[in-house]
Amino acid sequence: MNSINIIGTLGRDPQINAAGTMASFSIAVKRKFKNKQTNEYETDWFNCKAFNKTAELVRDNFSKGSQIAFEGHLQNNNHEKDGKMVYRDEIIVDGITFIGSKNSAQSNGDYQQTNIQQYNSNQSSNQNSSQFSNRDPFESNGQPIDISDDDLPF
Repeated sequence: MNSINIIGTLGRDPQINAAGTMASFSIAVKRKFKNKQTNEYETDWFNCKAFNKTAELVRDNFSKGSQIAFEGHLQNNNHEKDGKMVYRDEIIVDGITFIGSKNSAQSNGDYQQTNIQQYNSNQSSNQNSSQFSNRDPFESNGQPIDISDDDLPF
């Protein structure tokens, strides 16, 4: 099985090819443990690619500093250059989950609540249009939501 789920922050604006069918970008993912010597979190960087409709979603909705969650698979992009083998792994994006707003990159790290929307490149277009409804999954029918900070995973 080759499956990856990642939540991270775009390290640069997505680069789009001339045809608009491929978006390449890098994301930073904070490790869940601190370095014992520096007592700081370390960051891993991953190169990612999205194709077709998924590339359009990345282009239209994400920029440097945006938070993104997606599922995908790892792909080797090994090639020979100047007589030496160059080894490169990339994550190919199969589906995106919108977890922040378009303005979250400018919000100084404050989380702005938005609808959580998912897009999977393997779905048919009829399924895609129905998934982007405006229904709030956290709706409580006008009643306050009783949740404490201890209940949150972050």
